[in-house]
Amino acid sequence: MTDFLTDALTLLADESAPLLSRLAMCTEETAARMNITSRKTLCEIVFYHVADSLSLVGDVRGARRVCDVGTGGGFPGLVLAALCPDTQFTLMDATQKKVAAIAKTAETLGLKNVRALCARAEEAGRAAEREQYDVVVSRALAALPMLSELCLPLVRVGGKFVAMKGPRAAEELCEARPILAKFFVGEPVVRREVLSGADFLSLAHAPNEEERAALESFCAMERLTLIFDKKRPTPPKYPRPFSKIARGGV
Repeated sequence: MTDFLTDALTLLADESAPLLSRLAMCTEETAARMNITSRKTLCEIVFYHVADSLSLVGDVRGARRVCDVGTGGGFPGLVLAALCPDTQFTLMDATQKKVAAIAKTAETLGLKNVRALCARAEEAGRAAEREQYDVVVSRALAALPMLSELCLPLVRVGGKFVAMKGPRAAEELCEARPILAKFFVGEPVVRREVLSGADFLSLAHAPNEEERAALESFCAMERLTLIFDKKRPTPPKYPRPFSKIARGGV
């Protein structure tokens, strides 16, 4: 971990920076051995994964149970678990090797509030995980019409579904309205996530060329968070088998 990245994590997370530094290094080590993330360098992991995940801390803090659907390499779930030790996190993915890597990382970091679960969301939403979570989060798993049907059945009545999205958020929201109506979910709160590169470039230690490029690229990304409130139980029909979800329609 370079001095600049250490300073950057301290700026982002203050006292939690050492734990997040270890998380980033564990992820880098795992990514060198298996394909758990397309972002494999330490500076990419710090910004595209850790910094990005930190934007959701306020959405999950105080929740009893949170599920991260399609967690991949463990983001945002591992970051949120590190900052919210009193919340129980289920990190769900359908790929066993990713789930095993997440479990190992959580054990290495001493995160006792993490449960790594190998499951398909559409199956979990019809079984033991149905309507069990105060908050369900997901990042970069699928377009919103599909993502909504995978995630909303896991949310308890009175809970919320939080989707991290990019520049197609408005278009995806229009496409998702028919399925959202079936779940009796209205318009989301939409939050634009902004991270200023200037704050990092003024730190005591300057970034190297690779770090500066990663920082500038990340800060230039359009990042939107959509927050949906669930007010009624999931209709028995949902979630449908994945083949039907993939075909679209409601």
